Order: sequence, then C-alpha cells, then structure tokens
Amino acid sequence: MNQEKNAPRPGSAQGPRGRYGSRPARLLARTVPLIAGALFVAQPVASAPVVYTSESAFRNALTTLGTKLIHESFEDNTAWAASRNAIVAPGSTPLVTSQGIRWTSNHTQNNIATGTVGGSAPDGLFAIYSLPHGVTNDSGGYCDSAEDPNVPEECFQNDGLKVAAQDGEALYGFGGRIDTANNGKVTFILDGVDINANDTDNIDNVQREGEFVDNFAFVGVIDEAGFFVAELRELRGKDTQQVLLFADDFTLATAVPLPPAIVCFMLALGVAGGRRRRHPRRAGQPIAPAALSAAIASSEHPAPRNTSSVCCPRAGHGRRTPFGSPSNIAAGRDWRMRPASG
Repeated sequence: MNQEKNAPRPGSAQGPRGRYGSRPARLLARTVPLIAGALFVAQPVASAPVVYTSESAFRNALTTLGTKLIHESFEDNTAWAASRNAIVAPGSTPLVTSQGIRWTSNHTQNNIATGTVGGSAPDGLFAIYSLPHGVTNDSGGYCDSAEDPNVPEECFQNDGLKVAAQDGEALYGFGGRIDTANNGKVTFILDGVDINANDTDNIDNVQREGEFVDNFAFVGVIDEAGFFVAELRELRGKDTQQVLLFADDFTLATAVPLPPAIVCFMLALGVAGGRRRRHPRRAGQPIAPAALSAAIASSEHPAPRNTSSVCCPRAGHGRRTPFGSPSNIAAGRDWRMRPASG
C-alpha cells in the first residue's frame, strides 16, 4: 500500500479525531480566536482618576461610560433611621447600607449621622456627616499655631466619609455636594491612595492638595479602572481650627451586570475573571471587552446577582457551571462589564 496516500496533508486534521479532537472542538478552535480578537481589539488603556466640579459633566461622563448610576440623598427613613440626629433626639450609627452601598465615617472610632443641618441640605431634608467630625488631639494650641506646610500630620482633623459596595463590586464614580462653612478643601482616597499624591514631590499628598468646596458645591471623581473603597477627606481642619464637612446629593457608579449568556461565552473563552494590574494600590480590577459595553448598557433585564445560570454548550460531557463559581472569578463577585472609555 502506498504509505503517502494515508499520510495527512499539511494543515489537515491528523488521526481519526483530527488535530483538535471532535468536530465541535474543531469548530470552537476555529471560531474562538476570531471572536476573541474582535472582542479585545478595542480594549482601552485605563486612565488616571479625573476630578469633576460640575455635576452635570460628571453624570454625563458616567453615562457615556455605560455605568449604572445610584443617587443617594439620605431621605429613606427606613434605611437611615438609626443615623437621624437632632438636638431633641440625638442619634448616630457606625454603618448604614443603602441601595447596595455601605456608608461609614473615615475614622473607625466615629459614627455617621444624618441631620437637617439648619435646613440647608440641597436635596431633601437631610445631609450626612461624621460624628464626631474627624479626630482632634487637644494639643493645647501648638497645632493651630503651626503654618502650612509645616503642620504635623497628627494636627489635622481629617473629617470625612467612606463608601464601598455592599457586595464587594468595583465602583467607577463617587461625587456629591459638600459644605464646610469655612472654605474647606477635600480630596478623594481610592483604595488607600490619595488621587492628589504623586511619587516625586507629593508622596501620600503631604502637601494636602485638593479642591476647595463650600456652600454645598459639587465635587466628584471618576476612575475608569474602578476602585473598591472611596474616602472623601477634608484637608484644612485642625485641632481647634476645625472645618466640619457636611454632604448631600451623591451620585455613585457601578458596573452594569453582564447578561448570563455573555458570561458563559467569556467563561468558555477563559477570559471571565481576567485581571490587570494598573497601579500598585490595586490587587487587580475586573476588566472585559469594551466592544460589548453598548450591548451591556442597553440590557433591560440583567440577571439578579443570586441567580445561577447554565453555561454555554461545549464539547464533551454536559457539565453545568454555576454563574460566578469558577475559581478564576474572585469570591463573592459576579462578572461585571467594565465601562467603555470612548
């Protein structure tokens, strides 16, 4: 018998099942690279956090990114009941969870409170604040006599608030209206890193750079790479020269949940749960193909977080993969679509 007759042609399937095994597997092997390439060709490069002092520009930018917006004005008497504070009925609490967001003081020993702040809250009746306002050390005056930039760090009050998603998901925007009644200055600290710091002349923002805010002026930050914990911190207040931060009318942005079918497809590609390290402060952020952002943002019926989903058909036996359970997805986090950047 002619041995060359039975020899496989260059580039052809080899053996009775072919180079890639069964026919479904061969089909998957041919199509996955093409689809994966189409999905990732438009993946944007993450940019640095951007500060906004215009609320409309802030919200428009978040809408363009395709994020889900959450508005918080502290008016829900059920969620915020424990925080209500008044002269005739004092109250405060260490933590409030509202609309999936956890609110605390930026000092673990402090509580948060909501009050009418003299009727000046810009959205409804109530504004939020730390109680007490920041931390003071009763220095006897040496802190208040020191002049910038030589004020010891322990002299600053650092009044403020912290937020994080209840389910551990990433946030992409955080902003609200701030009143300090004393020409205060604020910064944002995302996952422990001050957005005004740099690695040369302002490590850890020792120069205390930030945005001046008063009379419930708006200030917000957007980070397209995402963050898990955001701190709003006042920078000027000192021991007996205190600057008290009150805030209201917040907008926060989270990622839009991926439809289960796309989650399954990405799991089949082995990309769901992919991570990218953009900055030493992050242990990695959820990313996904930007090319899908428009489709995700327009989804009218995202699957609930507690819903399991059967993954896409694949070659071999019919094992079912629970949504969110594979080991390459961070514990407790659904796969979410990272906002598109352009």
